[in-house]
Amino acid sequence: GGNMPANATMRAFVDRMAGTTRPATPPAKPFEQSDKTELLEFLYAYPAQAAAIPTLVDRFARAMAENKADALKMATQDRDSAKKAGFPFHAHSRETRWSVMADTPRFLALESANYMYTGGAHGMTGYEALLGDRERRRETDFGALLTGTTPPTPRAAAALAAMQAWNAA
Repeated sequence: GGNMPANATMRAFVDRMAGTTRPATPPAKPFEQSDKTELLEFLYAYPAQAAAIPTLVDRFARAMAENKADALKMATQDRDSAKKAGFPFHAHSRETRWSVMADTPRFLALESANYMYTGGAHGMTGYEALLGDRERRRETDFGALLTGTTPPTPRAAAALAAMQAWNAA
């Protein structure tokens, strides 16, 4: 969206700090699933870089299933309550879009923008961040970059600097 130039600038900064270059094309394809019914409009999406890390794909699949089930349950209950009370029902919405905040050979920093509308005056937006560790093939806590008795590796320092720059912006 509107942060595309800033995201590209941040990725270039991280690459320079880590002394690496990004591959020309990601090996996996972006994922997006969307459904629209009379009860619920649902969307879950993540970029190709995340699709290339199997543990993140598994995490996202679980989260997507849970989010959809919870949203559908809430919409069904709301529709039934509105019908009993003689009020109109407004379809609910649940949307999660993950995007790349930093991408180094080892780490992939992602942020999700989450939107939920439950029939009221306005929807609600929230954000989540995660760090994928390609070397360990799992999600890593951001704090893990800062712990230990040895200084962070140049790659870890670059990823941390990118996240700090993003948060300061």
